Amino acid sequence: MMLILLLILALVGMPLFAVIAIAAMGGYRAVDLDLALVAMEFQRIADMPALVAAVLFYFAGTLVINSHIPERLVEFIRTASRGAGGRFTSLAILLVALFTAFAGVAGFTIILLAALMMSVIARSDGQRQVALGVVSSSSVPGALLAPSMALILYAAVTQQVRPGQGVAVHEMFLAGVVPALLILAMLIVHFAWRHRTAAPSLASGDQSLWSGLKANAWELPLPFVILGGIYSGWMPITDAAAITAAWLLISLLVIRREIAWTRLPGIIRQAMMHVGALLLLLGVSLALSAVLVATGTLQELYDAILPRVGHPVVLLVLLNLLLLGVGMLVNLYAAIAIMAPLVIPLAQSFGVDPVHLGIVLIAGVQIGFYIGMPESSRRRVASPGRDGDSATAIHGVPAIGSISAALALALLIITLWPALSLWLPGRL
Repeated sequence: MMLILLLILALVGMPLFAVIAIAAMGGYRAVDLDLALVAMEFQRIADMPALVAAVLFYFAGTLVINSHIPERLVEFIRTASRGAGGRFTSLAILLVALFTAFAGVAGFTIILLAALMMSVIARSDGQRQVALGVVSSSSVPGALLAPSMALILYAAVTQQVRPGQGVAVHEMFLAGVVPALLILAMLIVHFAWRHRTAAPSLASGDQSLWSGLKANAWELPLPFVILGGIYSGWMPITDAAAITAAWLLISLLVIRREIAWTRLPGIIRQAMMHVGALLLLLGVSLALSAVLVATGTLQELYDAILPRVGHPVVLLVLLNLLLLGVGMLVNLYAAIAIMAPLVIPLAQSFGVDPVHLGIVLIAGVQIGFYIGMPESSRRRVASPGRDGDSATAIHGVPAIGSISAALALALLIITLWPALSLWLPGRL
């Protein structure tokens, strides 16, 4: 009866954190545990130093989306594509993936860049839709590249679920590199082959490549400095997050003056509201996980699953199907907060490396988000962009099934070949 009630509350639009909180508190009351224990789960969040970096990166991403960096990025793609023989698709996939990793909010990134992309694409519907497919699918590898907040959040959750044996943030950053490159390569090959005769043609523009480099002189070095520092081990994650936020503050408020000082409190409020919602969701999810362990529900579930699965590969393939479905329903951060505490102990009982599990989880949910996004984002993407142009709905992208198939194949390869995720952390 309780489960039915929760499903009804979720269907009528109750916030996800509230549904999970009701489930957690109901579980605590059912076994006569003090509800104050729920608050203790929020205290555990304060012991997650990785979340300090997540807060700073999220703030930096909020600065980016409130500036003219997205417009300059799209213009630079157009300029660089002309200078590189018209390789618009490949450059767009690479740069959108990096932008997604830094901006942090895949859904908003897709909607924003999709609208902006229309300003540089010729008005052919087919070409516009190809460009939208490029933007939307490129968010998948972006979630696996540093400094993606999904990687930080998963590492933070493992440190709470497996005290003393959690995954370090830098391990997740390293683990995501090769899988992200695999997905990028598959997307580039897919678009290059399928749309070889209908590649997006660019609207006219007078900017030279040198002018484009000068226009982005303050932003282009940032990914190389931050990613180089993180992947080399020279720069701790919190330092990288602080440098990123400070770099953007100085460049956007002092040098470029694109953001007025009077807008800064509102931008901070905007970022912290999102971070607060994420921490609230994480806290109640940890509380629910704890009560499932305390009541023995989780162990009963594992005992029912273990004899029927029999092999780690079977478990991971079944988990893929579950993750694709979850990704269609909730955003990536919510999925990590809810799913990670539940699946980490189960995967651990099968000997699945938690680093590999994290890459599979993030990639699976993000691919599910892409597959489910066309319908859920139709109205938002079709709304006018910041430049006043109206973007074509993503659900009209042709061959979305083939893009999904390519992403699903990449997920299967990542799942069945753990070395893709574990080789680089093992080397460095």
